Amino acid sequence: MKTIKPAESLSDYWSHHIQSWQQTGANQSSYCRTHNLNYHRFTYWRRKLIAPESTTRKAVLRSGFVPVKTVSQVSTSLTA
Repeated sequence: MKTIKPAESLSDYWSHHIQSWQQTGANQSSYCRTHNLNYHRFTYWRRKLIAPESTTRKAVLRSGFVPVKTVSQVSTSLTA
């Protein structure tokens, strides 16, 4: 696996590879073999960088809690 330069952050490094992989159209394992990357780290960073907005949605689904909106209603009762 290629060592990362100190000035280059991990997210930049993996973001570059993920964008490059998406442009090639190759499957993940062959891209990783070609570029001498660890496949498991590649998939970890792909999930982390591509779908951060769905993380909160998944957390809500796993928790079992459902978001609820409340609407206040005024009830009037007429007595004769």
